[in-house]
Amino acid sequence: MRIALVDDDRGFQRSVQALCQEFGARHCVHMETDFFSSGEEFLQHFTHGSYDLIFMDIYMGEMDGIAVASQIRRTDRWVKLVFLTSSSDFMPEAFSFHAFEYLTKPLDKDRFFQVLADVHLMDDAPPFVNLTSGRQTHSVFLDDILSVVTDAHYLEVKLKGGTTLRCRMTVSAFQTLVGNDPRFLCVNKGVLVNADYVAEMSKDQCVLQDQSAFPVKVRQSQKIVDQLRAYNFEKIRSQQRHSR
Repeated sequence: MRIALVDDDRGFQRSVQALCQEFGARHCVHMETDFFSSGEEFLQHFTHGSYDLIFMDIYMGEMDGIAVASQIRRTDRWVKLVFLTSSSDFMPEAFSFHAFEYLTKPLDKDRFFQVLADVHLMDDAPPFVNLTSGRQTHSVFLDDILSVVTDAHYLEVKLKGGTTLRCRMTVSAFQTLVGNDPRFLCVNKGVLVNADYVAEMSKDQCVLQDQSAFPVKVRQSQKIVDQLRAYNFEKIRSQQRHSR
């Protein structure tokens, strides 16, 4: 489990590290904990999918935890956020950023361990979105989406197995819905493909495992190839971390 703690109290950082190590030893969970003393420092290192859980102090220097959370949610919809504070004053605002939990200091050890246990249990659950096609709403795992293609005011969302959902929404709205998940590569205007299903990528064409092919925007071809490589590299790193 990869954890980030954003808190300017070094003593508190050491306490959290000790608790994480104790939890990991008890439950045979590999724990990696990174510490940041300010929101600005954290945002310089943060990327989509880099952490399973972020503990965020609310009262910090120039940039408080609420402001940092706002920046996080612009790029990562799924990462679990737990706010830390000595007061409950910011609880409503914190949960507006889809906080996983809100813990008050000093930490209650049992409650802290429960948060870690809940995150660990949820860690393997794949993310999904609700898509409306016609008059029906479908819960769709992101893993099952092969491609998304614009058709006038609609999107043709092709799923594994051959089903296609026709949804009235824009590509931009879809990207926001999935939290700008990096697996979805924009290979051309109005065309997203799931990097997990890319069989071949050249400077002018992207071919998926089901043999569907899409033209690649030539001027952006190298950037798209680089994004695919970066995604696959990070995917391998993530698999290695979770296999420890």
